[in-house]
Amino acid sequence: MNIDIEDSSGNFVLKNSEFPENHYFLGSGDPDSEYRIFIKQEALKRIEDHLLSDVNNELGGVMVGEICINSNNKKFILINDLIIAMHSNSSLSRLTFTHETWDYINEVMERDFPGSKILGWYHSHPGHTVFLSNYDLFIHENFFNLEYMVAYVFDPTIKERGFFVWENDKVEKSDGFFIFDYNESEFNDLIKLNPSDDLINPVENKTEIEKENIKLN
Repeated sequence: MNIDIEDSSGNFVLKNSEFPENHYFLGSGDPDSEYRIFIKQEALKRIEDHLLSDVNNELGGVMVGEICINSNNKKFILINDLIIAMHSNSSLSRLTFTHETWDYINEVMERDFPGSKILGWYHSHPGHTVFLSNYDLFIHENFFNLEYMVAYVFDPTIKERGFFVWENDKVEKSDGFFIFDYNESEFNDLIKLNPSDDLINPVENKTEIEKENIKLN
């Protein structure tokens, strides 16, 4: 049974739920942000397939899901789906959400995702690595400024990825995130996108000490 709990800010509700089963942690540190990030493998694959479809222009969209808290008072977001930013203006170095883009996103939210929340946005950086430009920060600070909202950046030319989160009223790069509801063979194909990087660290492959350091419950 899920129960909605009012957050202390009064601006949104937290769904009482436990961390999803069958998850992997991908990161270079401990998942110590205020809101831990869980993204469904299928949603992550669809995001990256979208961003890989054009390496000459920035592409993007929004991520959809739930804001949760577990029995140990650990907050987390569950990213279950996405909405592609249709009608946007894009170039190799910039993505602009137009009024038509927001009209489309709001229409799809009402039609397909009643009760869900926009949890943040995603976009590509073709050939520019993973960071938030001043323009990206402007978008995040003005349109995705709630404390649980995140930004996902993916460079389709070097297959590098990363999340950005709110920490102490500043936007910081996350040390890692969790993939859940995975298919093993597809998961292996997905993580091969970043072979030269130490970002891929499935919890099951860690030592007992390392597991304890990122213990979830």
